[in-house]
Amino acid sequence: MITGLDEIKHALNKFSLDMTTVTDNAVRITAFDVLNIATQSIKEVSNSGRTVLRTKDGKRHTISKEGDAPNSDTGRLIDSIAVLHDKGSQVAEVGTNVTYGATLETTQNRPW
Repeated sequence: MITGLDEIKHALNKFSLDMTTVTDNAVRITAFDVLNIATQSIKEVSNSGRTVLRTKDGKRHTISKEGDAPNSDTGRLIDSIAVLHDKGSQVAEVGTNVTYGATLETTQNRPW
């Protein structure tokens, strides 16, 4: 009888470990999906905003309207978007290390 109980405990522990792995993989995959959607939304140019002169050499940039993803100007934001995930943690973060990324998304309401 104890052998049977030990087998049940072992099977339940294995199931729990398997579910942790499955969940962690799902979190990681979802994070990369979010990264892909974010970068794609920035790449899709919104022509509905206003155009401004950006540099002394006459380069122009169209600022997306509020509520739309930001239009790419230099590509720096897109290049900086990354996934942080520690294997087994069941947690992932998608973000950027450029300071204006958060400003665009929150203060200026240009979600990416």
